This record gives sequence, C-alpha cells and structure tokens, in this order.
Amino acid sequence: MKIKLSDITILPDRQRPVFDDDYISELSESMRLIGLIHPIVVDEQGLVAGECRIRAARLLGWTEIDATLRSDLSPWEREFIELEENIRRQDLPYGADVIGKKRIHKLLQEEHGATHPLGISIRGRKSNWRVADTALHLGISVGATSQDIQLADAIEKNPELGKLKSKVAATNALKRQHQLNMHLIMSALDHQKRGGVVKTKGTKIKDEKRGNITLIYADAREYVKTITDLSIGCLLTDPPWGVLFDSEYGLDEKEGLPLMTEVLQLLYPKLTIGSLCWMFCATKHLITGAIYRILLNAGYRVYPQLVLWCKPTIAHASHPYREIKGDYEPIIVFSKGEGRDFLEPIFSLQEFIVEKPKLHVAQKPVALLEKLINISTNEYDLIIDPFCGSGRTLKAARNCGRDSLGIEIEEESYKIAKIDLGV
Repeated sequence: MKIKLSDITILPDRQRPVFDDDYISELSESMRLIGLIHPIVVDEQGLVAGECRIRAARLLGWTEIDATLRSDLSPWEREFIELEENIRRQDLPYGADVIGKKRIHKLLQEEHGATHPLGISIRGRKSNWRVADTALHLGISVGATSQDIQLADAIEKNPELGKLKSKVAATNALKRQHQLNMHLIMSALDHQKRGGVVKTKGTKIKDEKRGNITLIYADAREYVKTITDLSIGCLLTDPPWGVLFDSEYGLDEKEGLPLMTEVLQLLYPKLTIGSLCWMFCATKHLITGAIYRILLNAGYRVYPQLVLWCKPTIAHASHPYREIKGDYEPIIVFSKGEGRDFLEPIFSLQEFIVEKPKLHVAQKPVALLEKLINISTNEYDLIIDPFCGSGRTLKAARNCGRDSLGIEIEEESYKIAKIDLGV
C-alpha cells in the first residue's frame, strides 16, 4: 500500500537517537536509482520501523511511500520490530541497542508478569517472564541478554558510560565499577570498624613518624605551581599518554604529550638536586623519541637503561595476528642533575602482579612501586605523583614510611583513592 508522508505519525522516544546524514544521503541515492526495496512498517499509532527511509524519501521530494500495515501490535512487538529493523539496516549505537533490548524485556514482563528475584509470582500471574524468555525472543544467549540489560540500566543512570568508544569498553567499565563498589564498601566498613581515621586537609596522619598522604583534587598543571621549590625528593608516576585505555576515556594522543611537556617543566624547579624520577611510558612514544626529547628539553638527565615491568598475565594486543602482544611496560628513569646512587642494585626486568580488586584501568602493582621507592628515596623525601589515579603510588609510599603528594583531576578516581586510602 502507498501512504502519504504527511500522514505518517512518528512517535517520540524512538530507539535510534541520532541519524547519520551521510547514510541518509546514500540511502536516498539508492532509492532514487532502484526504488524502495523494503516498505516501511506502520500500525494504527503511526510509524513502527523505517524512519531512515522516510528521511531519505523527503530528501528526494517524494510525497508518498510504500508501507506495510500491521494491526494490533503489542507494545513489545512494536519495540522488537523497530530493533530488528535498526540492527539489519545500520548498526545502532551500542547504548541505544542495549536500551532497546531492556525496553522489550520490560514490556514482555508487563504482558506476561515479571519473575520476582526469589521466585515469587508477581501480580498473581501464573506465567512469569524471565531474562531467558527475552533472550529466546531476541535470538541471543541468556548471558548476553542479561549483560545488555545491566549495561542499559547503567547507561540510563550514567549517560557518560554510553559515550565510550565501544560496547566492550562500556561493559568493562561497568564490571570495574561493580568491583570498585564492593571494594569501597569493604574499605569503608574496615575504617569504621577501626574507629575511623584522623583527617586534616586531605591528609591522613599515621602513628609512625612518616608516611603521611596528601591527596589533591586538581589539575596538576595548576597545583604544581603552588609547590615550594626544591621540596620534592622523588617523582613516580604513570601519566595519561592518550593511548589504549586513555583514549577510551576521552584523552586524545595529541593531548598527552603536550600535557606531560608542561607538567615536567613545571616540576623541574620543585625537585631536589639529585632526585631520582620514575615514569611509566607508552612504548610508541619511546620508539619515536618523543619522551626523550621532552625530558631533555626540560633539563633532566635521562638514564641510558630502562626498567621493564613484565606482565605476561595481562598482555594486550588489539590485533594479535598483526601486532606483538605487549607483555611488558617500560619505565624510564631520569634525574635532576647527577642522580643520587641507588640504595641497592636493581635489574632491568621486574615481574609483579597487579593486586585485586583492580581500582583503576591502568593500575600498577603496589609491590613494584614500593621497590622503586625503597631504592631511590630516603626517609624524609617527599614523593609526588601528579597523575595518581586510584592512589597506588601513595599507598606504596605510606607502606615505605614516606610522605607523599598525589594529584588527580578525574573525579571518580579521586573519590576512589580518597576512600581506599582513608584520607
């Protein structure tokens, strides 16, 4: 049947939130050349599926379009047809995809009756609808359906989660958040059980003479300017270089190097003469010489050897048949002036395992950080980490009886570090 475009009602709150203009243009060209292959779908309420085709038809100046009329569709059937059409025509953003599946699940539960978590019948209905039943309707596994519904819940509460680069990145972020929530609850209970902690301006006071932590929520570029010159005895940090995990969270590679250039220049006068510095590096920037140039231009002395953190259990490769799996992470060693002697010999290869639960996507083993601190600092050295994340450097410094200063600009990481460290 033919239907006038002006007669079609497009209801609000449809699954696809945005439309790709290039795709609509290509679709209109295809429709101009060979006509409309698949009619749109409508029912008594209005459009069910085919909004991209309607937009393309309007571009062509059409006044009417082929349509299939469906009668007496239930709410979940309307959602299912729209989702199926969207998936087949052009990939939905993963956020819209999982939210669409959740909406179908809820509508099916409303129609058939939900299943109580304890197995109790809801609304007195005999037939109770489970995730497994929705999975059967969607033609995907129960595990994938459950995961998508959980991700949809999380995206609705925190829309930023739906802006990550991929569904895998969003799912991993959600898993980490679940682990963090449990860890933070346990940490809070533990602090409460021990009677709380003494706090003074973000610093936790220990019983020992040393080991105080100062945690600052700020931009390192601004806060470092306020630090007294010649007051820092050691720099130990893992900067956001804008590669791999950093890029998933919005930091571009073009931002990472300028950021480190500025921070390293600002830190130079704050360090004591002879202080040793340790910085985890992006291998690609080492190979191009970018990091060496930044350090040398800022006035640092760069050591000719690297320390390599061996991490075979968490090796990364996005394309394992086209690139070498990264089962190590380089740590560049540099100093202000002629570096002081190490307090004990150190080999280039270090193998340590990251502790569980993992509080940050780029978390480093506390034991490795403790080793670097112990061989390069004295009792009264202040250790700084201007990109402290979840605060592992600060925790290692406290374990070694050293005072530390951590700066973090990302609010979630700052809150995690604050609770976990008890500051």
